[in-house]
Amino acid sequence: MKISYYPYIRKLKDRFTISSHSRTETPAVMVEIGHNGLIGYGEAALPQYLREDQQSVIKFLGQVDLEKFSDPFQIESVIKNIDEIEEGNNAAKAAIDIALHDLYGKMKNIPLYRLLNIEKREDLFSSYTIGISDEESLPRKIEEASEFKFLKIKLGTNNDKQIINEIRSLTDKPLYVDVNQGWNDKSFALDMLTFLVEQNVVLVEQPFRKENLKDTAWLSERSPLPIIADEAVQSLNDLEKIKDIYSGVNIKLMKAGGISKAYQMILRV
Repeated sequence: MKISYYPYIRKLKDRFTISSHSRTETPAVMVEIGHNGLIGYGEAALPQYLREDQQSVIKFLGQVDLEKFSDPFQIESVIKNIDEIEEGNNAAKAAIDIALHDLYGKMKNIPLYRLLNIEKREDLFSSYTIGISDEESLPRKIEEASEFKFLKIKLGTNNDKQIINEIRSLTDKPLYVDVNQGWNDKSFALDMLTFLVEQNVVLVEQPFRKENLKDTAWLSERSPLPIIADEAVQSLNDLEKIKDIYSGVNIKLMKAGGISKAYQMILRV
């Protein structure tokens, strides 16, 4: 197998804002793994909250030698080998892992869920994320999400109730709320959850700083809604410390290190 890669920038249609920052683009690195005329593709997407950037990803990929692996089906062996190169670099490792699974699927001519021996379900739906937005742009963004059953709404401002009220004037779709560590006071958070449960909100993600397990545990005990971890769980090793505090986990490929490790996290959860 041979590996190649190149950096590029994803330009966003709108400025994307969460409680801690905004961005208009996302740096990325494309990874291509070739074998017997087929190419598997993987991407290291690098938003601001990751500790990696294009330079660190390219540096890590430069240390990866896949030519010693003649069998693309040995994904576990390849992942173990790249894990031993250097700790961290999860987005870089994720790009390799994704490309290997893509290549494997193309060689077998089967989709990913069959590669992983997962039952295909028709009752699972993707959500559409709407960043913190001004009142003028919300109607357009909600209209653009018309095909989605669930909306994921970013909060963590001084006007969170106003944002939800505005959204509720435009749509009655069920909502996921993601605070991105934006709340600081547990009493305020409980008041917000009491309000949100009446607004057809399904769950709330990462209300407090990831280190603030004490207040999160307090809130979870009283919350009328499930509290989901995001920033508080970066990898498989983080699951044990949060298992009795959160109701679930937002598992992301770039944080976990790829499909293989994300699937391990799913099985563990």
